[in-house]
Amino acid sequence: MKHLSTILSVIVLSLFVSSSAWAQMNPTEYIWARNTDDNIVLDGKLDESAWNDAETKHIMYGENAGNPGSGYRSEGGVLTAPTDPVDATLRFLADGNQLYIAATVQDSSIGGSVGWARWDVILMGIIERSDKLGNPTRVVHTAEYFYGWWYAGLGMPEDSVGIGPRLTGDFAPFDTTYRTPEQIQAWETATTVQGVTNSDSEPDTSYTVEMRIDLTEVGYDATGSGGTVVLWNASIWDTDWFWPQDENKHFSGRVWWQDPWGNTTNNSLVRIYVDPDVTTSTSDLPVPEEEVIIPENTLLSSPTIDGELNETVWQFVESRTLRYGDNQLRQSYDKVESKLYGWFQPPVNDTTADVLDPAEGDFRWFFDQSNTNPRLYFSVDVSDQVVQSSNEPNIQDGAYINLFNIKERRDADSVMVHHNIGVYVDSTGSARLGGYAKLLADSMQKAEFALSLKDGTTVDDQSDIDEGYVIEGYVDLTAFGYSQSLENRRLYISARQFDGDIFEDPSKNYGNQAYWHMNQWNPHPAYAYMSSDVVVDIEDEGLTKNIPDKIKLRGAYPNPFNPSTNLKYAIPADGEVTVSVYNILGRKVQAKNLGIQKAGAHQVRFDGSNLASGVYLYRVELERAADNQTIRSNAERMTLIK
Repeated sequence: MKHLSTILSVIVLSLFVSSSAWAQMNPTEYIWARNTDDNIVLDGKLDESAWNDAETKHIMYGENAGNPGSGYRSEGGVLTAPTDPVDATLRFLADGNQLYIAATVQDSSIGGSVGWARWDVILMGIIERSDKLGNPTRVVHTAEYFYGWWYAGLGMPEDSVGIGPRLTGDFAPFDTTYRTPEQIQAWETATTVQGVTNSDSEPDTSYTVEMRIDLTEVGYDATGSGGTVVLWNASIWDTDWFWPQDENKHFSGRVWWQDPWGNTTNNSLVRIYVDPDVTTSTSDLPVPEEEVIIPENTLLSSPTIDGELNETVWQFVESRTLRYGDNQLRQSYDKVESKLYGWFQPPVNDTTADVLDPAEGDFRWFFDQSNTNPRLYFSVDVSDQVVQSSNEPNIQDGAYINLFNIKERRDADSVMVHHNIGVYVDSTGSARLGGYAKLLADSMQKAEFALSLKDGTTVDDQSDIDEGYVIEGYVDLTAFGYSQSLENRRLYISARQFDGDIFEDPSKNYGNQAYWHMNQWNPHPAYAYMSSDVVVDIEDEGLTKNIPDKIKLRGAYPNPFNPSTNLKYAIPADGEVTVSVYNILGRKVQAKNLGIQKAGAHQVRFDGSNLASGVYLYRVELERAADNQTIRSNAERMTLIK
């Protein structure tokens, strides 16, 4: 008999050969902040050698800095287009939990005033999860960093030649230049100007900004294994030939990377990757895997849109679960998803009563190219003890997904258009379409939706306990700018769940909402990839009523992972299940008894926090309840990267 390690090595080799390459994120969507040991002195000179090794991003007015949220627009002035457009280079470094950002902005006319959009400013936002900032009714907050030549509230004359920039935002007061030591620790800046501000007697050349942001103050830890992902955006505002105003040259405008605002974000976010092991000496930077993989259905029948979810395909699709107030669930998601997973309780009857029964929704999606046009199928399986109909957004039951159109842009600022596709419970227990869904289904005939009530559920009856409802639908992706080839296969997607409960005592009425890849109202979409390398299929081996004839391993997701992943499998009979994980030498490193499980598809969370980076395998053992016979699966590969 062969040694176990030899057998597993053969299995690993075959899995490496047969496994498909995973897609990787687009460089316009993220950037690395390399770690450095250099002592960065904030003087606006960028004379430390580490800045030469920093990753850079070029932003220029009139050019798209990256989909889906980047753009540019005029903010007034005499001209509608600049004669001296913004031309900026951003650089990123890190030192422990300190994030350093530098900007070199080419500009022939530098300065600012008290007036709106008559300034040269860098405006940034960071999504933060700490309790130090923001509205406590929301989970996802944006910390604002506003730095430049804007003097509202200071009483500064507009002709103050040579005046410097000021800080405002969450870590700087609005109406004074004094900052506390705590504010300075949170955010510190320095700027040099190659020219004279607020004077156009001679053209300026550029200005250089150097800043440090303490990530601790916005709820990040970049020092641990694997580092963190900072969710950030920036816009650069520019006013030219205003000192004095030149009728032939004056222009005001802005250009941004993913979103133009600081105290809230409406479009999207840049991912800044920070890892203590990724330094200025790292030769090959890691390329992040896709945040969400949307699989293709290639072999199984497409669903009938009836709200039943009784087709095999739905049993083997990864889900995202939303539930109001569930911190444990939120924290089970990865570095990006957990920061963009939140909830909100709007007031009902001018109050916010206790949420006694928050609904729980499992969102699933896959795509299918077997039709005339490619389709995105999605479903939401909702558990809810009080199901009701309402046209009032604060107390309605239902859900939507949000999708960006890759071809349609808003004229004002050249940003991709996005739409909410909503399906809600109506008084008959069927689907009421909201947002863009009604136009897609009725006028454009590019979608179909259905909603069905679960057994024992009645609408608008507070005297019984309901089970919930199911939403099922598809959208024709050509309605969002895609062709049959699906272009670069990128899909920008967000989701929201609505739950309202009404009681005989109106003071107990409440509504609640949970959202994924959003803030309170606006999408911060997942950068999803529609992959033909990851297919929804069960190879049709002896399949009877969705139950396989042997243990089927469906793989780990995500894979590679850090530090946790979902191990997916299906069992052919009821029985006691044990999942074991082995290292590459065949040594068992973890085993988990999951107790009695029903035949069908399952998954379990595996946490590799205490393991080293490397290749691991998992296998499933089933002791059948009917005859106490033990059967075992083969092994499936997964890779832990720290």
